Amino acid sequence: MAIDDSLEARWQRAQRLSPHQVPSPCVGVCAMSSVTPDHPVCAGCYRNLDEIARWGSMTEADKHGVWQDLRARELAQFDS
Repeated sequence: MAIDDSLEARWQRAQRLSPHQVPSPCVGVCAMSSVTPDHPVCAGCYRNLDEIARWGSMTEADKHGVWQDLRARELAQFDS
């Protein structure tokens, strides 16, 4: 059985484990995409360098906002 690795599936799994925290989208890949050289994003979690650097100091609301952006980036990547 294959595991769904979409951001939405990751979010759902993390929420079952820690329902009161916004989970990090990191999957330990840490390879910046060269597909968008002006705005590189991590191939594993779709965050940009600024989002990765600031994650630990973001508010929960800011982290929710980043997750929304990541979902849009994921869709854009696979809809191309």
